[in-house]
Amino acid sequence: MGQNQSLTHLKLRRPNAAKVVSVAEKLQAQAFSTPEGDDHSEQQTVASNKAVDWTVNDPDNRRAYHKVENSIYILPEEESEQKRLMIQSNMLAMAFGSNIVTPEIQRFPNKARKILDVGCASGFWLDSLFFGGNLSSDFHGVDITEEPSSWGTVCGAKIAAGNVLDGLPYADGTFDYVHQRALVLGVPKEKWPEVVQELVRVTKPGGWIELVEPTLILHNAGPTAKLFNDKANAALGFRGVDIDLGLVETLPEYVSTCKKLKNVGHRVVEIPLNWGGDIGQLQAHNVRTVTSHASDFLKLSLGIDDKEFSEMLDTAVSEWSEAKSYIKWIGVWGQVSAE
Repeated sequence: MGQNQSLTHLKLRRPNAAKVVSVAEKLQAQAFSTPEGDDHSEQQTVASNKAVDWTVNDPDNRRAYHKVENSIYILPEEESEQKRLMIQSNMLAMAFGSNIVTPEIQRFPNKARKILDVGCASGFWLDSLFFGGNLSSDFHGVDITEEPSSWGTVCGAKIAAGNVLDGLPYADGTFDYVHQRALVLGVPKEKWPEVVQELVRVTKPGGWIELVEPTLILHNAGPTAKLFNDKANAALGFRGVDIDLGLVETLPEYVSTCKKLKNVGHRVVEIPLNWGGDIGQLQAHNVRTVTSHASDFLKLSLGIDDKEFSEMLDTAVSEWSEAKSYIKWIGVWGQVSAE
């Protein structure tokens, strides 16, 4: 879906109010608080165990996943997920006004002669730079997929298999500009400082790293949307996800405390959900689709079935435009010191 394509209002199924109330009561009764909470009820323990123990090899899974040992990532390896990521990329370019968030690289894109995208998927962000005028850059991408060589890019990017948590497959000081985006669901909370250090390691002195992540908190949420969001975040927290990563107090702190970085900055954008024009429709598609794609994990963790999950999601989506809900995204950058 291109940025200039006309978008119609997100089509909604009319939820059954009585069923939604019963599902909401079921979730409320779980007493499913965050990992740091004081509630240690038996129901919470069961729910937290399910969130931690779910794996990509669970026999009840409906989707196909990356086969990575000990991964906390809950999203599938499917064509529909690649399409969602591409639409998300267009949305973020609209929100930030550019595919590049780092001001110095925005002003002087030709300084980025050698570029790496960490968690590149099929390479569409790299292609967007190429189409934007970075015709002579040397493009590279790395992803946890098992068959990166089967992906083709217009820019001719060299795509490698790798996991930032295990160390990137590049020598020290290789790139001028290293970009990483939307890996909040794949990196354990305690690993984020190490991830920042690994991005720095493969960046040349004077080069730049850039990280772009969403908050997992839904702002101005309706009652059902808030309940669903709170319970899902609690499940993710038990699994090891840093549910506060997108906050101004968190990701910039991880970057600014890295001693090898200087000129650290950040920018926050607020993107509407199902209102505010095309960008709101793109964000609505993104959030609804990512929630559906995470259904194997969420249904098991929250103790609800297919119908209950669908009813809750339909109701949450129906509340977005009326409540003027929105999600914040943050972009953080830093320059690698020559010292």
